[in-house]
Amino acid sequence: MIQKGKSIKFYFLFFLGMFAVIYLLKYAANSRVLTKEHFADSFINTLFLLTTLTFSYYLSDRRSTLTKEEFKAVRKKSILIVFLSVCTIALGVSIIGNILLHTEIKWLKLIEISLGLSTFSILLAIIMTKLISIKIMKGFKSGI
Repeated sequence: MIQKGKSIKFYFLFFLGMFAVIYLLKYAANSRVLTKEHFADSFINTLFLLTTLTFSYYLSDRRSTLTKEEFKAVRKKSILIVFLSVCTIALGVSIIGNILLHTEIKWLKLIEISLGLSTFSILLAIIMTKLISIKIMKGFKSGI
């Protein structure tokens, strides 16, 4: 599969579309009753999916342009960045959700969930990168 590099507008629209789908699925699954908790949960699920798909796309791009050794070095560095960003996103949104709901913050549970989401996100992105090969073109050149 060949793709052209994505713009910020694409990611913004993709985020809004995923959020709408996830939010509507929660609406349909919960007898048409939505709360602040559903909004916060939909937001964290959307950020999680967007981060995972973007990381997979980035790894596919790097795999197609770098040598094997360079790719391994880039992958190691980017895994740490993605791991920390997903942990931060999960913790931040969960804490904000608990504040909005006026519930007790269970720190150990939040940390375990964020570490689990981060690990799952990285594994999913790496598996997707190995299963789906994407060649990313920076521009089109038409040959005559």
